[in-house]
Amino acid sequence: RLFKYKESFASSLTIGAQCVLLPENQNTLVELARRLKQAGADYFSVKHFYNHPGNRYQPDMAFRTPEFLAGLQSELAKLAGKTFQVTLRNIGLVENSRQYSVCHGLPFIVYVREDGQLYTCFSHQEDPQAVLGNLGETDFASLWRSTEKKAAIEHINQHYDKKSCQANCRHHEINQWLEQLSTPPPHVNFV
Repeated sequence: RLFKYKESFASSLTIGAQCVLLPENQNTLVELARRLKQAGADYFSVKHFYNHPGNRYQPDMAFRTPEFLAGLQSELAKLAGKTFQVTLRNIGLVENSRQYSVCHGLPFIVYVREDGQLYTCFSHQEDPQAVLGNLGETDFASLWRSTEKKAAIEHINQHYDKKSCQANCRHHEINQWLEQLSTPPPHVNFV
């Protein structure tokens, strides 16, 4: 339906889909990519699951061997073309080290859970002190400007070690940039 809408308005809208590679879907990703291409999607991105101590779901990722990943990459690449891009993220390119102790990225990203709970950090969604509120009860603008948001950000920054954050943290790139901006290295502008 979205593709038909895009076509009828000659829109430049990009339609994409993403999923996380898991034991449960390892054998269905090529078919999913095929269906997305047929439906008119512009891209499909397969990301990796990264364990986090706060996540109760701890799948066995032993299937994710170099041979399996190379085979999956090869099959997905066969579907790519001018109008459809397919990406299997490279697990080796994920940055694990953290040079910062404060998460400056929390005010820039929001997660909405299926039950309406609003968070700035997905990894701490089970912590009731990390929730901003519920969209079923309060509008987004009020939650985003609330004291609960400020308290949730302070709680995360005071009670969680940033060095134990998951490898693919969405806030990491923001944090790296803002940390450099707030504490620039010597001779940052040297030519």
